[in-house]
Amino acid sequence: MMRTTNMARIGAVAAAAATGLTLSACSGGSDDAHSSTASQAVQSTPSSSPTSTESTPPMSTASGTSGTSGNAGGAQTRTALTVIDTATKAVSGGSVFDLEKDHDQGKQVWEVKVADGKGRQFDLDISADGSTVVRRHQDRTPDDDIAKLHTAKITVQKAIGVAASHAQGKGDLSSLEIDTTGGGTVVWQVGFGGDDGTTVLVDAHQGTVVSMGSDAG
Repeated sequence: MMRTTNMARIGAVAAAAATGLTLSACSGGSDDAHSSTASQAVQSTPSSSPTSTESTPPMSTASGTSGTSGNAGGAQTRTALTVIDTATKAVSGGSVFDLEKDHDQGKQVWEVKVADGKGRQFDLDISADGSTVVRRHQDRTPDDDIAKLHTAKITVQKAIGVAASHAQGKGDLSSLEIDTTGGGTVVWQVGFGGDDGTTVLVDAHQGTVVSMGSDAG
């Protein structure tokens, strides 16, 4: 009788242990299933792109300008540069040191003084559009401005560009000459707008504006 009871107890313990193992196995499978499902959910969710902190630079609305002086001075200023180019080609080794818009026998012309490499002076009349030499002759009594021209480091074209950028809205270029200030500084004297306009003095050595105004010349 005692043996039967013990066997019954051992059988009950074994059954309980088997049940525990079964429950444990089921519980582990459930956790694995949850873990697998969560992993799949993370992988299947599209990753959001990182938000950029850099702003797109605005499109530039500025347009480039061509020519020595850009928008300054207008068409006549650009014509004056053409005049200078025509004059320097008309005289071998020529350098323009004086220019003025004038009239000759009812026609508009540019009066230009040019020095050659030997210090000789040539006076030219050039057509209004700057393309043609109308008259040319050698001046036997050269201006003393030629000596100032030889000391200049800033070209006449660059001086016009500097002057025109400061004289915007003051009219077209109407005259130019190399000169000396009261303090002895050699300057390019560039006039805009005629007699009622303004004059810009550009240092012929540094390329900086010395003064500007209606009485600067």
